[in-house]
Amino acid sequence: FGHSMGSFLSQRYIQMYGDTIDAIILSGSNGSPKAFTKAGLAVAKFEMFIKGNNKRSGLMDKLSFGGFNKSVKNPRTSFDWLCSDENEVDKYINDEYCGFIYPTPFYYDLINGLWDIHKNENLEKIKALDIPIYIFAGDRDPVGYFGEGIISLYESYKKIGVKDISYKLYKDGRHEMLNEANKDEVINDIVKWLEK
Repeated sequence: FGHSMGSFLSQRYIQMYGDTIDAIILSGSNGSPKAFTKAGLAVAKFEMFIKGNNKRSGLMDKLSFGGFNKSVKNPRTSFDWLCSDENEVDKYINDEYCGFIYPTPFYYDLINGLWDIHKNENLEKIKALDIPIYIFAGDRDPVGYFGEGIISLYESYKKIGVKDISYKLYKDGRHEMLNEANKDEVINDIVKWLEK
């Protein structure tokens, strides 16, 4: 299972290859994107036109992820929204494969992809699969609009007829619940769901 962009890719994977899996767990995901994200497509298109496709976009990074840390009181770093464990945040910051700014087409594709996975015809592909889905997140995770997005995703799947679906929101948890202080509780809940 994945989180953040991984969980969005996992949502798409279910739609395309759901018959190859027995169940799925989505961590730190989200439901339908907000209408204002469409403006991001226009900004990205303009940037690609002006600067080309290989330029890294600080503007798009700021528009996409820049507001996430606003939910953290007195943040120590710009990635405190990930989790409350400072060591885990520092590991992320020091990892050369994390936290960098992408070229503009990445943000364009990301926004398009978010809209695609919530199109009715793509959601309908999940209906016939009859696979169990478990969604979890922290209620302080800005990626999932502080729980609102997780409930929206759950309701979208219920609406199309997914029968075996459940979700859990963890109080005061941020984006990476498997790195939070209560990670043992989160892991225990996952194990219980898998056993069921």
